[in-house]
Formats: sequence, C-alpha cells, structure tokens
Amino acid sequence: MEKRFSKDDILVKYLNIINYGDGCYGIEAAAQNYFQVSALDLTLAQAATLVASRSRPPILIQVYPDACLARRNVVLDRMLSAGDITQQEHDDAQAEELGLNPAPDAPSRRHLRLSLFHQLRAFVAVRREQPYGCSYADLFK
Repeated sequence: MEKRFSKDDILVKYLNIINYGDGCYGIEAAAQNYFQVSALDLTLAQAATLVASRSRPPILIQVYPDACLARRNVVLDRMLSAGDITQQEHDDAQAEELGLNPAPDAPSRRHLRLSLFHQLRAFVAVRREQPYGCSYADLFK
C-alpha cells in the first residue's frame, strides 16, 4: 500500500472511513457530531481529542470526559515529541477544555415502526384466507 500511496494519503483515507462512534464514519462526521464544526475548522485540541478517543469514542468522549482529556494530552505530548507542533501550540492545546458540543440524539422512530408493524399484521390477517387466489398449501405443489 505504501508503494501506491504516501503515508499522508493513507492517513487521510483512514481518517475518512473509520468509525468514531455515535453513527459517525469519517473525521468530517465526527467533527460535526462532537464539536458542531467542519473538520477543516477543528482546533488542534479538538483534532487530538478525536484521534485520542478513536478506540472507544462514544464511551470515552461522553461518559468519561476526564479519561478523554488525559488521552488527548498524551496525543499532544507525542505530537510535541515528534516535532509536529511547537511547545507553545502544545501548551495552548492542553490548556483548552474538551469543549464538547455533541449533536442531539435523533428522535426515536420506534412508534412509527410499531405502527407499520401493526398495519402490516392487520393486512396479512385480512389477506390470509387466499392472498393470491390460491391457498398457502397450493404455493408448494
């Protein structure tokens, strides 16, 4: 794969297909869901949060924010060690709060599914006598 794509291309492809939890596939969907911004507008701290929470996104981000913050800071430490960010960028990003602004849950459609189920059951019960002009047994002759 590395013969065909650069490491940056592989990383971009990976970030755009992985599951970030809460129904989000790809970095753009995760950015919109967890921070209400486009992936292009993520701050360094927000991007590090998404990367850090990759292993268990909804649980880590929403249920254990302190653990999420700690993992985000580990990502920032590694970026500093690798020389990808400056000490000032590192310190500023670590000083930021998580700033989560998760999208509201989609409304449940359970009542619609139950309604459809009951309508279908009533339809089948009415048509059960001879639904296609033949009996059920005739279908298997």
